[in-house]
Amino acid sequence: MSNKLLILSCDKWNFQDEKTGEVKSGVSIWSLSNYRQDTDREKGLKPQKISSDPSFFDLLKGLTLPILVDPSYTILPGAQGASSVRLVGFKNPQPVKIFN
Repeated sequence: MSNKLLILSCDKWNFQDEKTGEVKSGVSIWSLSNYRQDTDREKGLKPQKISSDPSFFDLLKGLTLPILVDPSYTILPGAQGASSVRLVGFKNPQPVKIFN
């Protein structure tokens, strides 16, 4: 499996928690990777949503998406003991032109 990631889009978000009043913010990144092989039940690439800190958006300044990158991740504890993957950076951004 390749350690490449195709970043399709990136969206900043923030909201105020209704219960605590805390303002939460982050970035949602939609991407593709080649994490699975075609089978008799599945074919193709499945889009995945990855979270990151708001500062990740700044790494994309001056770049046109989509881009193919060598990603850097961190793993954090998530809800109910499940792991949560967070995209923290990338190297070697290569623009990918899909549509003319």
